[in-house]
Amino acid sequence: LNATLHSLFSRAHEPNRLIIGIIQQICQSKCKTGVQVISPPEERPPRTKISDAPPDIDGVQQFCAIPKHFEMCQNQLRILYVNETEALGPVFARYLASKLRFG
Repeated sequence: LNATLHSLFSRAHEPNRLIIGIIQQICQSKCKTGVQVISPPEERPPRTKISDAPPDIDGVQQFCAIPKHFEMCQNQLRILYVNETEALGPVFARYLASKLRFG
């Protein structure tokens, strides 16, 4: 996301006119992996486990940590953070993003 935001602002003819809505669906604490198959492929039924995982990278935070992006982050990004356990998928995220537009 950091690279995408950088690309958006650097390629825009008038970057000061951009307003970007972001639905950030990430795990920020107590993260888990998905279901991992831990048995050999021929074993039936397969043995699985779920493990602890590190938090996801916050691309918005990375972008906004760069001093020259501070004003963009304050005025041109509209961000909604959704924990991955509450995320309902990309279609609902697009719906939420459509609600971040103000005129």
